[in-house]
Amino acid sequence: MVTGATLVGLLLLATSCNKSLPKESPATDSASAAQDISSADQLYSQRADLDQLRRGIVSLRQAQTKDPGNYEAAWKLSKFDYYLATHTADSKERDEAFRSGIDAGKTAAQLQSEKPDGHFWLGANYGGAAEQSTIQGLATVKDIRSEMETVLRLDQGYQDGSAYMVLGLVDLNAPGIVGGDPKKAVEEMEQGLRFGEPNAFLHLHLAAHGIGGDPELPLVEVDGRDCRADGIFAGIHSGS
Repeated sequence: MVTGATLVGLLLLATSCNKSLPKESPATDSASAAQDISSADQLYSQRADLDQLRRGIVSLRQAQTKDPGNYEAAWKLSKFDYYLATHTADSKERDEAFRSGIDAGKTAAQLQSEKPDGHFWLGANYGGAAEQSTIQGLATVKDIRSEMETVLRLDQGYQDGSAYMVLGLVDLNAPGIVGGDPKKAVEEMEQGLRFGEPNAFLHLHLAAHGIGGDPELPLVEVDGRDCRADGIFAGIHSGS
């Protein structure tokens, strides 16, 4: 038979056990997530070594687990995934990184719809995925255009005019039936020049498509690699 005294004792014991296992407060979670993001930034500075980049991705995922509403963790994860997808030699890892980048970009765009970062990296991952025959169904020209036009509405100079570059390349390469327009592409790329002086890939794409720049300079070095404008979304500016 359980007496009143016994019941009180059991409740006190349960309370004591609960106190011995304190949970982190929301403030503590946010602070810990911020530390993970800071660690990820340091690892991104060493991204030429993809293992360091992968460690940075793990840190950002930890930050998201601790603080699901953290906008910075979401958009940076989309950016890190894009870099990994466009640099890895493993096609399976590439496809998984693009998918992860799209998911993270969507999360960021939902968390802070009036900031450009999430929209830009979502669009970049859409574009990269669209170029891969194994995962083309993840994005359409309309998806890419929508995100980049949103970036321009919010911040035309974001990533040194890369949104103009992406829109121009989409219009140069997309069939007319889905909205491709070479004349419009020239106008978009030229607008990007107002912001794209530090953007080596913008100049490279301009030269490659005969819009401007120096056609005698077919190679540029980015992140320690000699790169050509051989893909629509090759070389979206992803420096620190």
